[in-house]
Amino acid sequence: MKNLWSLVVCLFLLSMPVMADNELSSVPASEENDYASCVMDFMSLSNTKQTFESTLAASYIQMKEGLHLSEQECLDLAKGMTEWIYDDLVALSIPIYKKYYTLQDMQQLCAFMRTPTGKKFAKNSANVSTEMMSSVAGLQDKMQQYVIQFMEKKK
Repeated sequence: MKNLWSLVVCLFLLSMPVMADNELSSVPASEENDYASCVMDFMSLSNTKQTFESTLAASYIQMKEGLHLSEQECLDLAKGMTEWIYDDLVALSIPIYKKYYTLQDMQQLCAFMRTPTGKKFAKNSANVSTEMMSSVAGLQDKMQQYVIQFMEKKK
């Protein structure tokens, strides 16, 4: 159950930089390279890599007994995993961003990330991610109680 909620929080936080109710958009093929570069720029500006690593580390630390790892080994595992798959994560992210944001939207997001508020967001996003995971972990018992009650009602 902890692993599931850790994954949910991780995915939520990775999509958190901007959540908007944009209509689905497409980018003409001639703008593909510009779009990919803009997404990569946005991910860099928003500290996505650091946030991803921090979220993985928090998840691994929660599972350290089951993994038979020390806290430092969990941190090392998160760092190594991030380095190992980050390029794949970026490649997977581009079509997802493209589904919801135009090139102009992405350029505006990058411009925002260069503002003092955007820089503050990027600077703190990994810490927020880690604290969110810890907070959600503290709700595990309550969530399990709800599942038990829900299942009992089904009987």
